[in-house]
Amino acid sequence: MCKIQIPEGATLDEKRSLCFDALYDMNLGDKVEKKDGLSYLTWSEAWKAFKEIYPSATFRVLPNPDTKLPYFVDPQIGIMVFTEVTADDMTQQCFLPVCLVLE
Repeated sequence: MCKIQIPEGATLDEKRSLCFDALYDMNLGDKVEKKDGLSYLTWSEAWKAFKEIYPSATFRVLPNPDTKLPYFVDPQIGIMVFTEVTADDMTQQCFLPVCLVLE
C-alpha cells in the first residue's frame, strides 16, 4: 500500500498516479554519485526511496530455471539479470545487463 495521502473515493488508477507523482517529485539530488563522468543513483538509494512510498513493495531476482543461478548467459548478448518489483498488486519486470570489467 502506498503511504501517500489518498483522497477518499479515489480510483485505483488515481491512487497509482498520486503515488507515481510522489516518487517522481522526490528530491534525491544529494544521493546522486558521480563516476567516470556519469551521474547515477545507487540501487540501494533508489530502493530506499521507493520503500518510503511503498513500504510493502517487494523485489525479486528471477533465477535461471536451468542453472538455478541468479543470472542468464547468452553468447549473443552476454549476461543478464531479470528482476521483478511488485507494489500495490502490480508487478513490473526489468532486465539488467551485466557489464564485466576485466583488468
